[in-house]
Amino acid sequence: MPAAQPPPTETERLADLRAHGILDTDPEADFDEVTRMAAAVCGTPIALVSLIDEQRQWFKARIGLETTETPREQAFCAHAILQDEILEVPDAERDARFVDNPLVQGEPHIRFYAGAPLVSAAGHPLGTLCVLDRVPRTLSDAQLGNLRVLAGQVSERLEARRRLRELAREAPQERTVKTTPADAALETVNSELTFCDSPFEPQRCGRFTILRRIGQGAMATVYAAHDAELDRCIAVKLLRGDGDSDMRGRVQREAQALARISHPNVVQIFEIGSYGAQMFVAMELVDGPTLSDWGDAAPRGLSEIVQMYVQAGRGLVAAHSVGIIHRDFKAENVIVGPDGRARLVDFGLARVLHSTAQPVRPADPNAAVHVTHAGTIMGTPAYMSPEQHRSAAVDERSDQFNYCVALYEALYGRRPFAGSNLDELSAMVTAGVVDAPRPGDAVPIALHNALLRGLVPDPGQRWPSLADLLDHIEQLDLGVDPHRPRQRRALFGLLAVLSVTSAAPLAGRLGHVAFNGSTALVLIADAVLALGLLLAWRMRDQLLITAYHRELVGVVLFVLSAGCIGRSLGIFAGLLVAQLLVVELLLCAVTFAALACFVRRAWWPLAAVHLAGALAAVVAPPAAVAVGVLVAALTLFVRLWRGEPPPSSPGADASRA
Repeated sequence: MPAAQPPPTETERLADLRAHGILDTDPEADFDEVTRMAAAVCGTPIALVSLIDEQRQWFKARIGLETTETPREQAFCAHAILQDEILEVPDAERDARFVDNPLVQGEPHIRFYAGAPLVSAAGHPLGTLCVLDRVPRTLSDAQLGNLRVLAGQVSERLEARRRLRELAREAPQERTVKTTPADAALETVNSELTFCDSPFEPQRCGRFTILRRIGQGAMATVYAAHDAELDRCIAVKLLRGDGDSDMRGRVQREAQALARISHPNVVQIFEIGSYGAQMFVAMELVDGPTLSDWGDAAPRGLSEIVQMYVQAGRGLVAAHSVGIIHRDFKAENVIVGPDGRARLVDFGLARVLHSTAQPVRPADPNAAVHVTHAGTIMGTPAYMSPEQHRSAAVDERSDQFNYCVALYEALYGRRPFAGSNLDELSAMVTAGVVDAPRPGDAVPIALHNALLRGLVPDPGQRWPSLADLLDHIEQLDLGVDPHRPRQRRALFGLLAVLSVTSAAPLAGRLGHVAFNGSTALVLIADAVLALGLLLAWRMRDQLLITAYHRELVGVVLFVLSAGCIGRSLGIFAGLLVAQLLVVELLLCAVTFAALACFVRRAWWPLAAVHLAGALAAVVAPPAAVAVGVLVAALTLFVRLWRGEPPPSSPGADASRA
């Protein structure tokens, strides 16, 4: 039986363990409660709070086991403290480390073990919270998560006990008046503290067992909890309130409306209940950072940021669909889960549309502008719409304003409205004075303008709905590349060179070809290409506003450049100008047909126009054919430019799949 090696910091670890003063102390109800909960959550007959000293593992709390300690060399926990995550042994008889362990071959005949390290504030593993069974098995992800949560609770409890012990040593005069031993006094003090306001003490809200506090705001406190009936971790939000029946009724109606939302970008509501005079809402527990923390955790590209905010916006649209206004949208109220999915949370300020309750502004003009004020401002001032600042009625367009402020901040690293206090900020917001940085390549002008429209003071001038804004954003070309300006210049330069090289051989042959209408037409085609290149370059920010429009511009430039190449080759081959026109029209027809097959069906009419022109050029005057094709092609192209993006071709859809 190989014994576990001591941790690299064994000396410091043992000193830290002794400093906690926990070894060989009497049983304590709070540790016993956590141990019972671990056994119940994991469905095992044995659960232990095990602490590892030099020679033994000693059990501060135990369920299903009579002995209080075992030799360290036999301890599964001695192996568990060597790793950061939970050590799970599905079958000890199939594990070389434990197959001949006396605790496996004899009482208590351990076959299954799972231990979560108890890590001190100094970072040392003092022991484990572990569960054991006499049959092989494994824990579900939910059970592993619960065991991890409970181990954190035990660690916090140990740390609180250590702090209380240090306080007791600093005030010895208080200890002399106690008639109980020091440890009993510490237990009494600890019990009083956890009863008053503690993230440690397990409680219940309805059928849910509270595990720990995970967040607290102006409107509510959020706890991690366990739903024993469905064996899952959930979050329980305990809403603050004065118990007024009208308020309770409104909160209940709004929570019921939220419960009707079933959307991947909205945290799921499971149940509504009461805890004393307070309401609680049981909801999906999402283990992840806020959208704000997600953005700060690593460098994020423009497209990545926008896609995440679009997800959050879709959740907001889902709330609007059932008549719920959030009123406090910001990055801190969006959670990014391990699956990379954004979920809208914290509807503590939400209300049902057509509610008559109105917000009240605070009297203090110097109130903080970046936090939510309970009982005063219904929202976070830095993100609030003008109507919220004026305490006027709000609707979905107020959420749209909040959303645009948050996305603007994520893109530019600053909020759109300046103001060091509430009055200054309110004046800027209601006047629509955007403290805007100069838009650059990092934020396309089309995206910048879309946000500005959502930030106008008059709700009637904003986007008709948040869904319309999101649809527009998703059509924008956000594949920003820091090298794109150079790439654009290189592309336009290459096309200009092609234009010149196609005109040069033509000019060389003009001495041998009569200058007639057909010859002039070829020169006009080159002039059109040059003019198109110039206009495209000068209006690039206006033209390249969406991926669809960029596709159109790219197709036109490609067709024109292909025509230049074909014209050059034809002139070198000695073709007549009329023959060049036929070849060029056929080349364009084939190009548009290929685009219709593999990119977008909308190119079929242009393919047909150029094919008809090529056939007509055989018998009709080239000038008339060229003018007719040009007029028809321009008409179709303008319709494509002004219309909505038509469907992609089946070939394009298949390639994406």
